[in-house]
Amino acid sequence: MLRFAAIAMALLPPLLGMLLGSSSWGRTWGAWIGPGLAIAGGVAFTLARPRVRALVLLGTMLAVMAGLAAPQLPVELSDEQAFDLRTDSVPPELEGRVAVTGFFRAERTMAEYAVPEGALPQQDGPAEAVLVPLLGVESEAVPLRDVLVVARVRPGAERKGGLQTVRGLAQALDDELLAVFVQSSGLEIPSGMRGILVDAVDEHPTPVWLRSVLVVLATIASLACLWIAAQGREQPSAGAPRRRAHRAT
Repeated sequence: MLRFAAIAMALLPPLLGMLLGSSSWGRTWGAWIGPGLAIAGGVAFTLARPRVRALVLLGTMLAVMAGLAAPQLPVELSDEQAFDLRTDSVPPELEGRVAVTGFFRAERTMAEYAVPEGALPQQDGPAEAVLVPLLGVESEAVPLRDVLVVARVRPGAERKGGLQTVRGLAQALDDELLAVFVQSSGLEIPSGMRGILVDAVDEHPTPVWLRSVLVVLATIASLACLWIAAQGREQPSAGAPRRRAHRAT
């Protein structure tokens, strides 16, 4: 029974992470389901094999690490979706890795500062990122569509003229930010309008192949630790009474 538990504890976290990582919910809250199961299994495993708790702890930690890293793999390994805003319509539920082509509207940008909770932004320093609308037209007249695309880029990139292609991870734009960008143009936000944020700043520094290797190695090492722990037999404790053999006289 413990052998099957060892296999499940090692394999479920990365498998669930890859399955749930195809959505933004899975990459945040869903990413903890697999590690949570591994932690719960590690507690039960320790109760069943208290003398190998160090090995069980190591296997559980490796399973948790693999489970937390796995949700990033489906996004990075998936095909990049491409949209040209001059001719294409962006779906309101767009997620994942995308390449969106359009024109920056630098006159309606929003600087993003890393501000601790309760503090005020230091706007005399450089911003970490800039949010700028990415539209399908370069003229002043802005046709409102069902979806507004906002790019998150490095400071200075928003001042580039001409046609631009922004590559990054797409996710839903906060409703308050959407209202600010629409109302800054002197228009009222239409009912049912959605916003999409294309983040070209927060890219994962770890290459895809290296992240994949780390997940595989952590899973294999976790399985090895837990399998060895499941193989061991429980020894009698030091305080347990021992039977003495009496020689018949």
